[in-house]
Amino acid sequence: MPNLKVNRGLTLIELLIAITLVGILAGIISFSMIGQQKKARDAKRKNDLQQVKRALESAKNDCNSGSYYPFIDGGDGANKYITIADMLKNNGYLDESPQDPKFTDSGDIPKYWYIEIGSQAIDQCKNSGVPIRGIRNYYLYAHLEVTNDPDGAKSFARCGLTPVAGDYAVCPD
Repeated sequence: MPNLKVNRGLTLIELLIAITLVGILAGIISFSMIGQQKKARDAKRKNDLQQVKRALESAKNDCNSGSYYPFIDGGDGANKYITIADMLKNNGYLDESPQDPKFTDSGDIPKYWYIEIGSQAIDQCKNSGVPIRGIRNYYLYAHLEVTNDPDGAKSFARCGLTPVAGDYAVCPD
């Protein structure tokens, strides 16, 4: 009987093919996970703005005649967002001031903005018991990571604003 030698190991080529396939699959999975993480952070941004909107509506109801929103002095839209969110928290309208899930405050551009629209009225609202001015209208917006999100253009149209690619807006109903 002939002596048959059975080779049970992998050849070098088979091993390289297996490693390449595993690498390709890992790359595809990690790429799709990054996209899902961006979408999840954007969903949090949209939810945060809706939460601040509800808090602003509650604050409006507590202002004189229920027809003004709190007005915040100074700063640009990003600083005003931080100030209004903190004011809403300090006055019991929010449990915490929602902050962008990726904003690290180390030179990043803040993602949330608060813009006041229209004329102001003196002493219409209160900030921790101190009278402050009121404003008739506002909008909030956030910079999204998924810049082709279809909700962004719809949100700007709903607010009567010119759409900005990659942004999402919230305004009074």
